[in-house]
Amino acid sequence: TERSYGAPATPVVDVGHVSRGLAVLGDVHGNAVALEAVLEELLRDPPDVVVVNGDLSWGPEPEETLALADELPNAVFVHGNAESALLRLPQDPELERSPFEEWMIEHHDARRMSAIGAFAGAATAVVEGVGRVVVCHGSPRGDRVTFSPWLFCSVYKCGFSPGLRRSPTCCAWTSSTRWDWRFC
Repeated sequence: TERSYGAPATPVVDVGHVSRGLAVLGDVHGNAVALEAVLEELLRDPPDVVVVNGDLSWGPEPEETLALADELPNAVFVHGNAESALLRLPQDPELERSPFEEWMIEHHDARRMSAIGAFAGAATAVVEGVGRVVVCHGSPRGDRVTFSPWLFCSVYKCGFSPGLRRSPTCCAWTSSTRWDWRFC
């Protein structure tokens, strides 16, 4: 059976106007040591908003990572493909799971799973001096759709969403394809 863990980039949370900065953290993958170091730096000069851009706890230290994330002031959490996998794995008892997938499920209690289920699909903010910025894990289409020149053209030229068209986009999971604007 082919696994499809992706989820659409919905709902989109609008965090409003940002004047002191927007921090985006993505692909932490359960690395509590690294997250702690980043948070120490962030808290020296806190931004208005921190967007945690997916794949937060899927890794070696999920409980410790989530505990650190709990302490983030003004945080918005966006789901990534790892959160989609974490939420879908327990729902299909027929699916053969790897030992690591079993371990991940065991290390996320019902309270954590509920919180992860409430993560946004994307976030937008109006950043002073920049304009509207879109933050999503994969792309504005979903957490498993990687950003590529072809996606850029279809999303932004053909009209994914008039309110988001041509907005600077910060995503965590990108394509390694070389950009060639002739396709657009």
